[in-house]
Amino acid sequence: MPINIPTYLLRSFMAIVDTNSMVRAAEEVHLTQSALSLQMRRLQELLQIDFFSRSGRNLRLTPAGRELYEHAERILNLNDKAVALLAQAGEKQRIRIGCVQDFAETVLEDVFANLFRENADLLVEVKVSISTELVEMLQRNQIDLVIRMSPQAQEADEIMASAPVKWYGKSELFDLPVLPIALLTKPCGIRDAIVDELERSAKPYRLIVETRSISALRAAVRSGMAVTGRAGMFMPPEHVYLGDSAPPLPMTYILLTCNPGLPPQIEPMIDLVRNSIVRFADSNYRVTAGA
Repeated sequence: MPINIPTYLLRSFMAIVDTNSMVRAAEEVHLTQSALSLQMRRLQELLQIDFFSRSGRNLRLTPAGRELYEHAERILNLNDKAVALLAQAGEKQRIRIGCVQDFAETVLEDVFANLFRENADLLVEVKVSISTELVEMLQRNQIDLVIRMSPQAQEADEIMASAPVKWYGKSELFDLPVLPIALLTKPCGIRDAIVDELERSAKPYRLIVETRSISALRAAVRSGMAVTGRAGMFMPPEHVYLGDSAPPLPMTYILLTCNPGLPPQIEPMIDLVRNSIVRFADSNYRVTAGA
């Protein structure tokens, strides 16, 4: 009849070998020293071999003990992997998305529809913040992917589309001697690009609204008191300035950046996110992904 070795006995045995101390091993496996000794006696009776020989205060493995240690290590590794995989299979599948506010109000609607159409039991966690904070969260493994905009792409970024940055605001404001401007707080790549173009063209300007909120930026433009520059989906077309009293603004990129350590089961969900971004870009800019 096969002998079944309880894994808790093997774990206690390995703790003794790894710490070379019954006292420290007992602490590691949360047992009293006498309980740990009883476990080793039980293991010895079960296998009918001696694992240890004493040399003064030190415990030394016998040849049979060394053989048992190698097998115990493999058995416990397999046990722990199986438990982890089964626990993961029982968990609700989730994806953690980070995006700038521009996309929280636009792309996410289609992202949600795509994801839940494929997996109704999915949990979607969304963080909305500025690009730099989202990238830091990605690096700390707090989110799985980031959807953002920037005039510059890094090596890890996947360029989904190019988007024109446009001026928004009342046309008469652009004819003022000093342009009243509203901008997102630093750091912001589009803000930097706008300021660079204004200074390059020697266009006088004055910052009158500074905010982290896209909604507040829109309110500043709608109030008729300030202008700003943003990608095409920022406001309805009637707010776009089409004159030539302000310098042209550069293109910006719609970027998707993924955590490089994602498990394979996340990849199909990321493909659905990609599809949503491509559809959004194509319908708003007529510019397809990778442009």
